[in-house]
Order: sequence, then C-alpha cells, then structure tokens
Amino acid sequence: MKVVLSRSIRVYLPCALAAAALAVPAVAQATQVPDKFEGVTVKRYLMGRLKPTTRARGAAHLWTNTGFSNRRAVYPVMRHQILKDGSEWLQVRALRNRTQVKVWIPKWATRQVWIRYRVKIDLSSRRATIYRDGKVVKRYRVVVGKKSTPTPTGHYYVVDRMHMHNGWGNGKWALATSAFSRVLKQFEGGQGQVAMHARALLRDPVGTAASHGCVRFNDREIAWMAGHVPNGTPVWIQK
Repeated sequence: MKVVLSRSIRVYLPCALAAAALAVPAVAQATQVPDKFEGVTVKRYLMGRLKPTTRARGAAHLWTNTGFSNRRAVYPVMRHQILKDGSEWLQVRALRNRTQVKVWIPKWATRQVWIRYRVKIDLSSRRATIYRDGKVVKRYRVVVGKKSTPTPTGHYYVVDRMHMHNGWGNGKWALATSAFSRVLKQFEGGQGQVAMHARALLRDPVGTAASHGCVRFNDREIAWMAGHVPNGTPVWIQK
C-alpha cells in the first residue's frame, strides 16, 4: 500500500526533526558534570543558618578543623546569593548530628578552594570510579552494604581522612563521608557514619555485598585515595 504525505505533514516533519536535533545538545549540556567543584574552609567557627541572614535560625556548626584528624574542614558550595546590602552568602553542605543539611554562611568568613576530584560508587556493579578534572583516573572493585544494611544512595562528600585503630582496622586508611546508615543508628561506638575504608583484616572479597553500609576497598587502593582525594570531595552513590 502506498502512503502519501500531505503538504502540511511534509513541512512539519523536517521541523520536528530539526527541533529534536537541537534539543539533544541542550539536554546533554544541562546534565553535564563539572570538571571541578567549589568548596570553602572557614576562617573561624560559624553557625550555619537556614536563610542567608544572621537573624535566621542556626542549623549546623561549622568548624575550622575536622573532629577526627584535625585536618582543615572543607564544605561543598551549592549556591551563591548577593543581598540588597551587597553582602554575599554561600549555601554549603554540612552535618547536623546524623543528617547532611544545606546551610548559609557569609562569604567574608570563608576561603575558597577548588576540588578536582569526584568519587562515584555504583552499587549494582560494586565498582568505584575516581575522576580528576572530569576524567577517569581509577576504577576499583569494592565491597558494598549487604541487603539488611545497604549503603545509602545520594550525593555526599568526604568529611575527613584518618587511620583506623579498631579491632580489625590494623591502622589502615578510612575516608569518612557525610552519609549515614539508614538502618544502624549506632555502630562500633559511632553514629553509623558511612566511610570508604580499607578491607584490612576483613575477609569479604571485593565485588561482594557484605558490609554494614560502608564501602570497602583493597588496602593499597584506599591508601592511594587518602593521598589524593581531599576533604570536601563529592561522593555520589547510586544503585
């Protein structure tokens, strides 16, 4: 059977195809991941506010140094806002107890840093990908949370880097993140904070789902990360 297109359809079809072709780059551009990420350190202790004003309610404590290793704390920047009086405020990620929150702090009390790394954890493939300046530099197989204590998904960041001195850590490296277990409120004396850490004396092989929610790496691999991946680095965990 022969199909005959009317004149209106013949005109519409090329226009629709052209519009679709133009839309594809726009979508790709909208979802493009930046090569580097903005962060800040704070010059002194700050109270993070719910709104960009000192009159707003406080929501999180921002310290100059981390609580574990006493390294400089780095807070990822989400937004900038300039007020009518000319003052500039930054919305940053921070921790409040077991919750990652977004709070506002004045820009004058901060120092800007640029973070060139990003970590992506894929739970389904049980792989970690490390990016530097938007390019893949390392890929590792990892141990992720088991079904009863899954690794939480979402966008987090590296809070601190330290050596583990517990019963199985054997002095190996751990990178604490801003993620917390949604099942375990307490674990080994802590608040269920999720870390990327060495397997050390734990025997579960990489490529399995066997942890309490943390992401385990081979010892040499997490040692490399501890030497390269700074505080404030984005950690994106996906299914």
